[in-house]
Amino acid sequence: MKVKNFKLIVFIGIWFPFINFAQSFAPAAGDIGTTAIHKDSSTLVSWANGIELHRGYLNISNKSLGFANFGHAENALNQAEGNSFDVVSLGDSGVAILTFPNPIKNGNGFDFAVFENSFADDYLEYAFVEVSSDGINFVRFPPISETQTSTQIDGLGLSDCRNVNNLAGKYRQGFGTPFDLEELVALNPQNIDLDNITHIKIIDVIGSINAQFGTFDSQGNIINEPWPSEFDSGGFDLDGIGVLNHVVGFEEKKNPFSNLIKIEENLIFNLTDNKFVIKIYDLTGKITLESIENQINIQRLNSGIYFLKIEFQNQENLIRFFKK
Repeated sequence: MKVKNFKLIVFIGIWFPFINFAQSFAPAAGDIGTTAIHKDSSTLVSWANGIELHRGYLNISNKSLGFANFGHAENALNQAEGNSFDVVSLGDSGVAILTFPNPIKNGNGFDFAVFENSFADDYLEYAFVEVSSDGINFVRFPPISETQTSTQIDGLGLSDCRNVNNLAGKYRQGFGTPFDLEELVALNPQNIDLDNITHIKIIDVIGSINAQFGTFDSQGNIINEPWPSEFDSGGFDLDGIGVLNHVVGFEEKKNPFSNLIKIEENLIFNLTDNKFVIKIYDLTGKITLESIENQINIQRLNSGIYFLKIEFQNQENLIRFFKK
């Protein structure tokens, strides 16, 4: 949390001039023509309620610094908070795969929105967005970046959201970047049912203009964003994913286990040993059960909704389940 305050203080005290380039796409939240969706918008009908998290490095060019570690997986669940702190940081090339109480469908207009925690319209950290209807096969929204690539945007540098499209993180905290599944129809994605999206994958963009480390948009342009950001909160900071169009009448799957939940080897994190932790949380966030083995007995839990959290090295998996 101190890291985020530091970044905020720096921007209050220093003015950074920057140059606008193509500006082909929607402007910042609050401006005429923006596509930003506020976290309290009545158009949002549900929020992600499950997550698999794989943290990335603080600086992928210097892996000795370790992994990003700000926030927890559950900070990306349910309604976005719209602040700098209640988020989970992915780090360079970190990945979060989120699931939902109801599948998302290709409805009218935008279908879901991804929320990041930028405190300013021009301090932007991006992520690729992919969708899946089975959790195995994914298709990526084709990102476009028209940000200049001649000079590296440093870790506290500024950019213009009008230069990017189909990248999460386009808008400041409290405002989601929306995505329309209709855009993917022309791609004819294989093994993807656009009316039954169950998983959304968020992949941190490495904003280096060094081709050895950087990432590219759908047109082959390297994406320039603040980098390196060697903070605990490095990389894309996920606040939540809100849904605008979902399948009505979908019934959430009930817990398939009677009393014993067992994590099979290689099932979630390609585990080869038992060096992980299982925790059960109730809806208040209180830990009700904990195990360092590959199984946990939930017999003594009362009926209701709980969260199963699996921690392994720098990875986390959070699953909502119902105890009969």
